[in-house]
Amino acid sequence: MTPFLYWPYDEVTLDRPAEGNVAEVKTPWLSARVTFKEDDREKIERLAGKFADHSLSAQDIELINWFFGELDHYSFCYIVPAPKEETALDQHELRDAAFVALPFTDFLTTSAQESKEFASADAQTVTDQFKQRDWSWDAKAALEFAQLGGKIHPESLFTVVRRFHLLDVLEKDDGKQKFAFIESLKGPEFARAASLLVRQNHYVTQKCQEALLPAVKTAGRAKPLVEAFVKEENGHDLILNVALKALTPDPQAVPVSLQTKAIMHLLKFAAERNFFAFAMAIDFFERSSYEDIDPLAQLLIKGGFDKAAKQINRHMEINDAGGHENVACSFLESMAPCDPAYALEALRIAEMLSLVMNSITSSAIDLYHQA
Repeated sequence: MTPFLYWPYDEVTLDRPAEGNVAEVKTPWLSARVTFKEDDREKIERLAGKFADHSLSAQDIELINWFFGELDHYSFCYIVPAPKEETALDQHELRDAAFVALPFTDFLTTSAQESKEFASADAQTVTDQFKQRDWSWDAKAALEFAQLGGKIHPESLFTVVRRFHLLDVLEKDDGKQKFAFIESLKGPEFARAASLLVRQNHYVTQKCQEALLPAVKTAGRAKPLVEAFVKEENGHDLILNVALKALTPDPQAVPVSLQTKAIMHLLKFAAERNFFAFAMAIDFFERSSYEDIDPLAQLLIKGGFDKAAKQINRHMEINDAGGHENVACSFLESMAPCDPAYALEALRIAEMLSLVMNSITSSAIDLYHQA
């Protein structure tokens, strides 16, 4: 039984079951058909009716959790802040207040000051390409929602940030249009464009261990969970290298965009500095498409590169089999409610990461046009 109380995201709808014993939960990013017992029809119809007339209230919390508690592995709900039952919890604290107070335009550049692989000049180039010049996530509302006795409930804010990221993907990621462009290419040009996409994924897996390992030191009681996750992620670059070789004879000659380098920098930065941000970042990286075939693999199949597609899909299946789409929330089980400033820093790092992640596909196509 889940230890949390849930409340549906603003975008969630529940359709009345027209016939049969199936109800459908819908969001702009995911839909699920839920089979129920005939004995539960009255409850399902009552809950669907409340969704339909927008009359859900605190009195419905038991009914909501009866239904959504069984769907907690999907991105449908906020976790409501409530006292944690564990007595031994880790206290995570802000290193300094200066960084979290930085304006949006200085944030990425300042984070890169001590980086060896992603210089401040690179960070400035990425920042200059952003369409927005200020933070867009409603940090105040997020912190207020997750507040519990003056502290921030980690899992609660985690689910708020997850929703922010999912909305960002819908609004700011033009990956579908870029995929359509690649699909229009033929022969060697398709292979060159596709190799750029695969190379960005390949680089992420190459740098994965380096970016993840610092979190072992900042994880506290979550250390065994993080160590197990890091171990499971090891060697994935070998799979993607096979995919890349099916597209190009010289994989290492395929360039990596500054945006791709930026997301791995931010992942490592979070691992070293703010474990809460690290958990949020892992949730972004491990989001599942819940499709039988990875979207990139589908694109490669259309271009006739079945061998490369097979490796891309193998990588997805390994992650899905490991339940990685929900592993990040488990990292927070031993985290005590934290100070708002620490939570705000995590949220800022997460927003920056989300923004850059949503530009990766475009950055790969920019490299295609520059060649």
